[in-house]
Amino acid sequence: MSSDIVLEVTGLTRCVDVNGDSRAIVDDFSFSFKRQQVYTILGPSGAGKSSLLRLLNRLDELNGGTVLLDGVDIMDILVKSLRRRIGHLSQTPFSRDQ
Repeated sequence: MSSDIVLEVTGLTRCVDVNGDSRAIVDDFSFSFKRQQVYTILGPSGAGKSSLLRLLNRLDELNGGTVLLDGVDIMDILVKSLRRRIGHLSQTPFSRDQ
C-alpha cells in the first residue's frame, strides 16, 4: 500500500435479510482515498451511501471485503479507537426523546 493512501477498501460487501432473502446493500465495492484530498459520495436515495459510511466506522459489520486504515484492517482496531478516527454524521439527528 502506498503511504499516500489513508483508506483502502477492497471488495466491501454488506448483505441484509429481506423477507427471508439475502440482499446486498453494498456489493463488492472497492476504492482508495489519498491523504489531504476531498471526496464526495454521490448517488440516488437507496444506493447505499449511508450504508457504506456505516461500514467504514463499524456501526454495521461487513459481510465481506477488507477496509484498511493507514494499512491496518479496521477489524483489528478497537471500535472506540476507530470511531475517533472515522466519524459519521447522520443526515437525521438522533434524539433521545424518540
